Formats: sequence, C-alpha cells, structure tokens
Amino acid sequence: LEFEKPPLPIRNYRNKFMKLINENKAVVVTGETGCGKSTQIPQFIFNDYVERNQGTNCNIIVTQPRRISAISLAEYIAEERGELLGNVVGYQVRLQSILPVPQGGSIIFCSCGILLRKLITDPGLTGTSHVIIDEAHERDIYTDFTLALVKRALKLNPQLRVVIMSATINAELFQQYFDSAPVLHVPGFTHPVKQNFLNNKMAYNLGISNIDEFCQGDVPNVDCLVVSKMVNWIDRNKPIGAILVFLPGWAEIQKTLQLLSKLNDDIHILPVHSLLSNEQQKLIFQKPPNGKRKVILATNIAETSITINDVVYVVDTGAHKQTQVDVNLGLSSLDNHWISKASVKQRKGRAGRVQPGESYHLYSKEKFETFDLFPTAEIFRTLLEQSVMDCKMYVNPGEKISEFFSSLPEPPNIFSVNQAVKTLQTLGALGGDEELTALGKRICLFTTHPFLSKALVHSVIFKCVNPILTIATILSAKSQIFSSSLEKKYDIRYSKKMFSPCSDHMALAWLFHEWESLYNQGFYKSLDFCKQNYLLSQSMILIQKLRYMHGDDLYKSRLVDSTQDYSDFTKEVNQYSRNDELVKGILLSGLGKFLVSQNFKYTKGRIKHCSNIVSQYAYLVLGLGKRQWLWAKV
Repeated sequence: LEFEKPPLPIRNYRNKFMKLINENKAVVVTGETGCGKSTQIPQFIFNDYVERNQGTNCNIIVTQPRRISAISLAEYIAEERGELLGNVVGYQVRLQSILPVPQGGSIIFCSCGILLRKLITDPGLTGTSHVIIDEAHERDIYTDFTLALVKRALKLNPQLRVVIMSATINAELFQQYFDSAPVLHVPGFTHPVKQNFLNNKMAYNLGISNIDEFCQGDVPNVDCLVVSKMVNWIDRNKPIGAILVFLPGWAEIQKTLQLLSKLNDDIHILPVHSLLSNEQQKLIFQKPPNGKRKVILATNIAETSITINDVVYVVDTGAHKQTQVDVNLGLSSLDNHWISKASVKQRKGRAGRVQPGESYHLYSKEKFETFDLFPTAEIFRTLLEQSVMDCKMYVNPGEKISEFFSSLPEPPNIFSVNQAVKTLQTLGALGGDEELTALGKRICLFTTHPFLSKALVHSVIFKCVNPILTIATILSAKSQIFSSSLEKKYDIRYSKKMFSPCSDHMALAWLFHEWESLYNQGFYKSLDFCKQNYLLSQSMILIQKLRYMHGDDLYKSRLVDSTQDYSDFTKEVNQYSRNDELVKGILLSGLGKFLVSQNFKYTKGRIKHCSNIVSQYAYLVLGLGKRQWLWAKV
C-alpha cells in the first residue's frame, strides 16, 4: 500500500522564520508532531544562501540526540534534494560518518557529543554559519552542555546564528535562556488519534484480572505477554496499518518479539534499539512483505527522534529506562520508571500520520493523571563525575567548575557538583585548585568513566592493556551482552565460570577474547560461540567497535605507540595480560578506595539492577552491609 506523504505545515512559515533568523542571533522553534521542522528548517536556511549566491558561506551543524535520527534525517534530506549523501548533506556520529565535500556549503547532522568535541578546539565555531539544536526538550546532559557552549560561541562569533528546536514542551525555558529570543510556533499535521486507556473491557481481553493492581506502584509493570496480546488483538480486529510498540529496554523487546513470533505468523516484527546496526534499524522505514502487518518494537527513541510514516496504531506501556541517583550514598540505579504526560502525548502523536489512528495505553486514566507533567532533565538524576571531567575541557581559564554548571539552562544542586569534584580529587584527577593533574590531563579526553580511565592508564604502566581495555569497554557500554539473562542465569554463570572460576570481570575479558578470535575467522563461527554461551552477537560487535574507540583514546594520549598494540599479546604493553591476579589489581587500583555495590530485586518477571561505586566510608559508617551485597570481586 502506497501512503501519500503528509503536507508539512512548516512550509507555510518559511518567510517568517527566515526574517526571524536573519534579524536575531537565536530563534526558538516549537512544533507539534509532523510539522516538518527537522527536515525543512536546515533547507530553508541553505536555500536562502544559495538564492543570494552565497551558498559556500552557509555551513550548518544540526545536532540530534540519537545516531539513527542523525543518519535518517541526513539521508531523507539528501534524497529530497535529489543529491547523493555527501554532496551538500552529510552526517557524523560515533563510529560512522559521511561528510559533505570540502570547499562548499554544507548541512551536517551529528550528535551533541560530536559538536562538543569541535567546541573544545574551536569555541567560536569559526566557519559555521548556523547551529541547529534539535529535540532540545529531551534535556540529556550533552544537550545542556551544548546549549551553554553555543550561547558562549554567540559572543565569540558575531556571524553565528542559533536555532533551538523543540516539541511544545517547556519552550519558555529556552526562550529565557537565550535572552528572550523570539519563538516561532508551528502547528503539526496529524489525523485524529483515538486514545484508549486501560479499562475493564480491554483488561478482560488481555487477561488482566485487576487493573488497580496492574497499574499500582512507583515502578511500571511491563508484562510482555500482555503487550503481545494487545498487538495480536489489534492485528486481528483493526484495518491495515503499522503498529508501534513502546517498551523500556532491549530485554523487553527481545521477550516480546519471541512471544509475538509464537502468537502470530502474519506480522513482520522489527526491533529498533541502539544495540542494532544502523542498517538493521533502518529496516523500520521499509514496507513490510505483502500480506503482513509491520510491528515495530522500540524504546523511547521513537518518541520524537524518528518518524515512521505508515504507523497507524501505538501500544504504550507507559515505561522507560531511567537512571536515578542518591547523591549522599553515591549510588545510581537504572530501572523502569513511569513516563511523563508530555511523553504520553509524544507517543500518541506517532499514530495518525497517514490516516486516523489509535493509541492503546496499558495503564488506566487514573494512573495517567498521577504522571509528572514534563520529564526530569538528566543532570538532576545522575552522578556528575564524568560531567565534571568533561566540563574541564570547556571551561575558561580560571573558571570554577561550579560557575560552569551554574551557566546551564537549569543548574544542578551545588552539593552534587561539589561531591563530584571531591571524588575526582580523591581519585587524583583534580588538584585542590580544581585544575587537572597530570593524570587528569591524560584521561580528560577519554570516553570512559574517570575510575575506569585511571585503570586504563595503570594498565599501560603494568603492561596488561588488553583485558583492562575489554573490561572497561563492557562496563562503559551500558548494554546487555547476555541473552535471556533472567531465565538462563545459572547457565550463564556456568559459562562464565569456564573462563574464570573466581572473577566475573576476568570471565568477561576472556569470553570476549575468544569471541573475537572466532569472529576474525568468520562471522558464523562467532555466532555459534554466542549461542553456546548465551551472548548477544550484536552486543559483542558493538563492544568490539567501542573497544577500538577506547583504544584510540590511549593512542591519542600517547600512552601506546600504535592503535594495534593493545590487541596484540606479543607486544610489550600486554606482557602481563594473562596474569589474572595482576589484572584484577589494576582494575581495583582505578577504583581507588571503592567497592562495587550490587542490589538485585526480581519482581513480576523483571529485574531491578542497582550498580555503582560506593565508598568504604559508606560501608563502614552508614552500615550498608546489612542491606546490600558489597564485594571487591575484581
């Protein structure tokens, strides 16, 4: 079935937008779902320069919060312009890039992290005419840092113009932050969407006996069987149209995929997650096979960052993965949490792009009314050690760390900032004057956590780089590497024990080493190894790519002579890499006087995993020994 492309309301606002951006240093653009701001605003600016015969002076950087959105938008605009990707339009994300040809105007889509790296060496963004910060309402730490540094760049570069684009979520914050910048609001284009909350009839069809019990609690109950039944019911009872299912994480996506595959042979199931390659993720934009309905299983990545035009039905679990932090204890946990009302609106808006749609929310209307109005900015719910190290690359000479954080759109609690500074001083990365020490200067450009970065430096000194690099990468990736980790936990434990009888960390290092050796011999050999040891092949490939990137950090810091040294066991930097006891000691040396805290809770088929660094002070003085399992099994 061919769907017509919906009209884009933003095109009616071209002249008004160009007048605002030509007369002001910063403009805030808010738009409803489907208004077309992400694809058209960069082209409005570029085409205006071309019409004035100044196209070579127009160099636009557009930031996106996720890789898939940066790549898909660049590809879409290049196709819309009738050009090849890499002519005028390109992208640059972690581990992948297609950049426009030099000596000409350009539109480059990138992640905030890429732009931040550019700002380190060029705070005024010389040669850049416009910066567009898209999806600013998502408020991750890198977006907040980007907003602060771009605001500074406006003072250094009089020619620079900034566009902050956001859904209609708290846009006043960005307007005030950029000195009462003008706001252009663009209505969206969506067909009517019927919203269905969990009621008695729906609960009966899904096998839910008690709605209040199903929805109660501060943590959402994500029952993958209920989700599968909801999708199956829509497929059996509703007209043609793709179904978009919002799930909190990869584990739920996998389980739902398995259940749906058993329930229904007439659907074409496509997962979308950062674990998957860009090629795998882009399959969601393609048509399903004839006679099959497309079902997309996604996380909140699909709320605003990507648009799938043939989606007619949305299934919303009301859950997402979110980190929460206890600053006093230095603990953070990643768990399922209820989304905000603003996120519910965004999810609902994914339906109705091509025809009237429906959204099915697996929680009651009463529960919805208890949701927060807006999502909480990441900077208020995470530990700040990594952010403090990052900010040392951006601050002006003599500027205090607390001063930089106070310049953010919404500054974090000063206690949280001071705690992070003290931790880094104890680690030896910062001196008493908050300046980078010799160690700090080495690790400030590393993309791993400062604790792990210190261990990497020590691994070079003690000549055991290979396993430490693997362990640091796995701990930093925040990706599940084992499949069916709940159902097969005893089998997984046995597999790890075969590679190291006394250390999970060493087991992971040697598991990866064996996988990589097989992967180099052929993909299918490594795939068999993954099946035997319950490993996720996609995760292992991602770990390998990230490991190359972290190894490059060592090379750029002049700690190793070649990017190949860290993988070669015959090189001097790996002379003692097979000494497990030394490797465990080096890992602990990076953690300093810290232990790892684990607190697992298994409830209603899901696992809550609290994992972080906790000081010996917390163990001895706060008496955590009775409540948590503390160990230094490294």
